[in-house]
Amino acid sequence: MRRGRKQSIEVRVTQDRPKKKRGCLFWFFALIAICFALALYSIAWIPAVVCIIYFAIRRDYAGTRTRNILISAAVMVTSLFLFAGMMASPDLSSLQADWGKTEFDISETTEVKITGYPDDAKIESLELSENNIAELDYTDGNAVIKFTGTGEAALFFTANGDIDSATTTITVVDKEAEEQERKEAEEKAEQERIAQEQAEKEAQEQAEREAQEQAEIEAQEQAQQSQASANMDSQEQMVWIPQSGSKYHSNSSCSGMNNPRQVTISEAQNMGYKPCNKCY
Repeated sequence: MRRGRKQSIEVRVTQDRPKKKRGCLFWFFALIAICFALALYSIAWIPAVVCIIYFAIRRDYAGTRTRNILISAAVMVTSLFLFAGMMASPDLSSLQADWGKTEFDISETTEVKITGYPDDAKIESLELSENNIAELDYTDGNAVIKFTGTGEAALFFTANGDIDSATTTITVVDKEAEEQERKEAEEKAEQERIAQEQAEKEAQEQAEREAQEQAEIEAQEQAQQSQASANMDSQEQMVWIPQSGSKYHSNSSCSGMNNPRQVTISEAQNMGYKPCNKCY
């Protein structure tokens, strides 16, 4: 009974007490407190959980338990939604692929640096454009490219189904095959050079043999001509020429020659002798 009187007296005293006016400083600090509370509202679910537990186990003297629990639950739910929204990754708006270089060997395996914008945007899936020279293995955020053929292709990446990177023209070569082709070409050129030198050597030897054979034939012909000339000379008519005079004679006693000399008729003619009118 005394407790009830005390409460009624306190109520009357409170009602009779004049209200204080709030100044500009109060509203300024109140605005700061509201802004601070809004800034931290995304984590208000933590104290809201504590409040729910507190109001659930506290003895309810004023009959406000249900109201306080509902208010705390509302704050918890709304702040959780705000917290989840803030923690969620932003949407990807652009994509950049850095190949490092544009020419690769078919035996290489290269990792392409993939960068999204914003930086904290999540790349959920990544695909490589259709081509016949490379294939993509995207695991744990690593874009690994393995080359399957040679040639040239314009390649780009597609992230999250609809965000494309810039196109890069990639050239893939087979250095081992090119080196093998180069060696084969050099070997073929060397074989052709050796064959050409052999052919030139054989042609030169053939020309030398033909020249030697021709020289032998000419020598034989010349020898035959010399032999024929000698035979002709040996069969040629012999005449007599005097020590003095201009006639050759068939008889050594013609015209009273003194010590005549016998020569061939052609030799006598070459020396300017004329045939004798008596013996010819």
